[in-house]
Amino acid sequence: MTKKNRKGRVCFILLNCILLLLGVCMLISTIYVMNDTTFIPVAKELPSVWEIAILASIALVILSVFGFGASCGGCTLYFYLMITLLLNILLFAGSIAAFLVFFALKPPTSENGIAHLVNTTIARWVEDPYAATDWKRIQDSMKCCGYYEHQQTGFSCLSTLYTDCSGGIFELITKGSLFGGIGVAVMVLVLLVMNCVTCRMLKTESGRQRE
Repeated sequence: MTKKNRKGRVCFILLNCILLLLGVCMLISTIYVMNDTTFIPVAKELPSVWEIAILASIALVILSVFGFGASCGGCTLYFYLMITLLLNILLFAGSIAAFLVFFALKPPTSENGIAHLVNTTIARWVEDPYAATDWKRIQDSMKCCGYYEHQQTGFSCLSTLYTDCSGGIFELITKGSLFGGIGVAVMVLVLLVMNCVTCRMLKTESGRQRE
């Protein structure tokens, strides 16, 4: 193995170590948030969100482990490149979507398509009879009452002075989209560098085979 090839392989393994670290940190952070309601009071009432985050972190760990095997070259390196390219495209789209939601909801009185869509989706879910129990738990968890004065079923509604849940929910979505967008953008950056290194390794390996 030439010095150039050795450096490329070391860089490739190092990037996979970063992916592994990101996956483990994401998994630990998600489990921490799920079990610490002082961090996000409504965390336990959104199990599907955290299940997706856990699956995504596990996928990163599996990808990094596969990358260690792909560092040896061959067909696995090519398949690894295809997987990371597809994942990068999906994550890039997710990052753009998260930042769009953040900037759309950041002004408190924003009236745009995204804000209207989010508001309509939440309102439809709140009024769904099957979500009545979960909606009551969310109100109790956030210590608020109703969504724009609709479906006022929480414990706080018994008080004459209460806070509507709409502001807290929009703030939660805004913060979540910001931190989520930044986190996904970091992963996109790492995967982009990974794609470049992988392409370089494939090019070097192809040149060596022609020789």
